Amino acid sequence: MNLKQTESSPQDLDDMIFELLDGAITPDRHQKLQGILKHNPAARQRYRDLTRLEDLLEDQMHSAAHPQMSTPQNLIPFDRLARRQRKRIAMWSAATAAAVLLICGVILTVINVSFEPSVATMRYAEHSDYRVTYPDDVDYEAGELVSGAIVELKQGSVELNINSGVVAVVEAPALFKMVDEFTLELKNGNSWFSVSPQGHGFTVKTPQMEVVDLGTEFGVVVDPTTADEQVHVLRGRVQVSSLLKMKDVQTLTAGQACKVSMDGGLETIPVAQDSFLKGLPDGLTYLEWSLDEPTNQAFAATGNMAGLEDVVSSVVRGKIDVVPGRKDRARRFHQNSGFIQTTWPGVDADRPRTISAWVKYPKKPDATPTGAIIEWGNPDLNAAKWRVTINAGGDAGKVGALRTEFSRGYVIGTTDLRDGEWHHVVSVYDGSGRGDASTIKLYVDGKQEEISAHKVNRVGTIVGRPGADPCLIGRNFRGIIDDVRVYQGAYPEEYIPHLMGE
Repeated sequence: MNLKQTESSPQDLDDMIFELLDGAITPDRHQKLQGILKHNPAARQRYRDLTRLEDLLEDQMHSAAHPQMSTPQNLIPFDRLARRQRKRIAMWSAATAAAVLLICGVILTVINVSFEPSVATMRYAEHSDYRVTYPDDVDYEAGELVSGAIVELKQGSVELNINSGVVAVVEAPALFKMVDEFTLELKNGNSWFSVSPQGHGFTVKTPQMEVVDLGTEFGVVVDPTTADEQVHVLRGRVQVSSLLKMKDVQTLTAGQACKVSMDGGLETIPVAQDSFLKGLPDGLTYLEWSLDEPTNQAFAATGNMAGLEDVVSSVVRGKIDVVPGRKDRARRFHQNSGFIQTTWPGVDADRPRTISAWVKYPKKPDATPTGAIIEWGNPDLNAAKWRVTINAGGDAGKVGALRTEFSRGYVIGTTDLRDGEWHHVVSVYDGSGRGDASTIKLYVDGKQEEISAHKVNRVGTIVGRPGADPCLIGRNFRGIIDDVRVYQGAYPEEYIPHLMGE
């Protein structure tokens, strides 16, 4: 059935329903109506409302004519519907409000489509990018997950309320399948589970292990890029079984964690209490360095990203100056002097990301920009470094413009920032795995930049491994930086002006 056969205006939909109730619908119109009802939840609800109302009105009319008879209000046979005569629109309008109150809760199933009951409901954080694939190519109400539903989460996070009494929060990138209300298959992602007594025995299956709840709160990590799979018990107990050759089985209690080792066994690791989202955030997860501290001894990282409490940020290799900022304080950096080194590794692989900051470059139109506003990753491997800076013009593009580098690739804007004024700069990468002028967008003061030059390269940022720098702010930069933020996801263009915080 093509798309046109599953589309209709509200008036045409009502006309087809009335034709069906009159027994006057043609075969083609009947086929079109069936297609609409199969693929459009709102149309199914409209069909139910009108047919229920038709039944109620006819029963009331029949009761008035034959008060000695009682008509049960059960399911309405299809052939009976086909024999009914169409009521005038005025009668429908006058009776609708009272009738709807009487028919709430009555279930009518008259179309030949089978719908599985939902096993979970799903909410998502603002700006999340996800796709749900249902079994048998049947559409369900938004937010409903049925047995066999597969969820792919490219950015953001989702919260699951599972019928068995389990609450889960899954953070992108993620791929999981709702097997049933007691089983979830996790192929990728960081997930947190809180299991009520009702959900005792809830099971999370990964490619290499099986985690069975014994009354607990726990987190599961599956990273297919490194084949790393972990379970962290935050409260209660779980039973963990390796699905690989060794078939190792362990019971873990609160404060314990393990991962699947190279030989297929279960290896003890430190528990990461704060590495999982335990509630649905308002939007994309992020870290922010306001740089408002009065001294340079340490800088606080704020935001809503899991594990931010463990992020330490401090000045290394010299000093930086405390200066007036965009709103409070900021930091002036100098070439070959101090910069801020954090313990946060950065956004890895080809995950989408948004970097936002305020910068003020000295009014020196002839000065050659140096250093980076923010950077992380491995500079010695192709595609493994991520860097946002001001273009020095050594290879291409407008000198003094905003520039995003990904090792041997780059995208450069057009606005010269060397004017001694504050500018809000944003770099957004969409997570496609390829860096070019279509996948990386640059913004200055809330407006998208024209691209003066770019060089295509893949994106595969390496973090947390030997040779990779953690997130660094202002290394060798010449100028003032304030309010740096990194979001784990690509913000849409219409939201960019909000990042300015005006």
